Parts: sequence; C-alpha cells; structure tokens
Amino acid sequence: MAMLKTNDSLADEAVRNGVSISREMMKKNEWPVSLSVGLVTMETAVENVDEAIKIADEVMYNVKKHGKDDVCHISFSNNREDHIPAKTEHDSAENK
Repeated sequence: MAMLKTNDSLADEAVRNGVSISREMMKKNEWPVSLSVGLVTMETAVENVDEAIKIADEVMYNVKKHGKDDVCHISFSNNREDHIPAKTEHDSAENK
C-alpha cells in the first residue's frame, strides 16, 4: 500500500486499525489466513506512482518472507534522491 502526501502517524494508525478489525473478523469466522501489509508513506507526491507501489510490494513481500501476519511501515523523505527509508516500523501479530 502506498500512501502519498499522507501524514505518517495517521496513515500508520489507519492501516493498523484496519488490520486489527480484519484480524478480529478472521478469528471470529475461523478463517485460516494471515494478513501481511507493506505500507509506504511519502512526504510529497512522487512523479512515478508505479515506483511507490513497487516499494510497497517489496516491503509486503519482505514481511511474508520473515514470518507473515505482520505490518511494516516505511516512511520516505522525498528530499532524498536515493529513497532510503527514513523510518521503518514492524508490528507482529504475536505482540498483540
């Protein structure tokens, strides 16, 4: 998931609330599934939205590679040409 021109903390909170609600529904309905989310927020809109989506996909696949059922949030500062993450947060379902 790529959220452009979005406040980091509000985006993180919205996604984590959605994940929490989804996990409750999965548990209630006894659905044997996991939920892996890669979230990328950026200070300003990027010229190439496909690149933002590609980064979010890579983050999500990294979550799946390291155990699934997790949320990873990367915040980019658009002032940095190399797009190195400014902040990374993981939230494992086991910690809930």
